[in-house]
Amino acid sequence: MFAGFKSVALNADHWSTIEWIPNTEDFVRLSFKHYILEVRGPAMEERRKLGHPPHPFLLVFQRSIPHLGIRIGDPYTLSAFRASWGRAIGRLETIVGRSVILAKYAGTTPHAVRHFGGKAWATQTSIENVRKLMRHVSILSSLVYTALDDEEIHIIAEEVSERARNDDWVEDFRYFSSVEEELKRYANSAFAGGARWR
Repeated sequence: MFAGFKSVALNADHWSTIEWIPNTEDFVRLSFKHYILEVRGPAMEERRKLGHPPHPFLLVFQRSIPHLGIRIGDPYTLSAFRASWGRAIGRLETIVGRSVILAKYAGTTPHAVRHFGGKAWATQTSIENVRKLMRHVSILSSLVYTALDDEEIHIIAEEVSERARNDDWVEDFRYFSSVEEELKRYANSAFAGGARWR
């Protein structure tokens, strides 16, 4: 299924493994098991009983929708996914008790979930590993996940202000000789797969 990836790094057979957001593996495993046993399996069995041909697609319609020409077990479509995602956002509105905007900038699109995963990995591993996990061809596509958001910048600025007031500097505090030197050092570290400077 098309997921809006840009320049995905694929293997020689033109496929790639899926990496999960850190600490969600059990949830994903149990959800996948439920889907296979309780959704896809019964839908495909009913499809066979009705004489419809089998297919290799993983994601399927759980029931027939005659007015749309969809038979039980038909491959799930991108438009159906988008409609389902919109309904899920509607349920989220009910849960949180306020309007939820479905927009990339609001972090509520399917692609935003990918960004959430990239940001989670960027806090736990090198930028080169993030590039590999996200299947980016270019490391430049991965750098977005190392960018700090406004809240993170505010917290760091407050911590630095407190240290400055108390003249409390860490042992490895470095004074920059020049902006150009720091940018070169950071780029060399990032492109060599070194740890991300904070």
